[in-house]
Amino acid sequence: MADFEDNDPPSVIIPPTDKALPRPGMSKTLKPPILPNVRCDAITDLQADTGISVHIPGSAGMRVGDVVVLHWGRDLHAATIDEPVKDDSIVATYCLNYNYMIHIKHGPVNVHFEVYRGQRIIGRSPVLRAYVKNRHRLSEKQRCRRRMMGKKPPKP
Repeated sequence: MADFEDNDPPSVIIPPTDKALPRPGMSKTLKPPILPNVRCDAITDLQADTGISVHIPGSAGMRVGDVVVLHWGRDLHAATIDEPVKDDSIVATYCLNYNYMIHIKHGPVNVHFEVYRGQRIIGRSPVLRAYVKNRHRLSEKQRCRRRMMGKKPPKP
């Protein structure tokens, strides 16, 4: 096995158990993620395919070396904080593209992030509820067929 440095972000994040729940003080200062260029209640399939920008707002409890893990539904994305954090700063920016995601989710999607220091979770943000519209649209022929399926056949 190769030796890894302690400051590298973990490649696999294990969901926290009851023993590893975040301290309440850090979670109170965290704000939900920001979707700056889209309406979070109406993300189109074109926006999901080209990339959705997600900003992580800073908090006074964050430090250099902390790992921020963004949860987009079941998909995880990690980044390490490299610069000192201010309350009004953006500590991480993600561009999420549905063409490269493992767990694609349409409909309502829960978006939140967790802050890890070492291997311990120290904070969890409030959940932002986003809605990604379904990419599979019905053609005119499929819509006509669906309308005809609902009607009763003519009597002989």
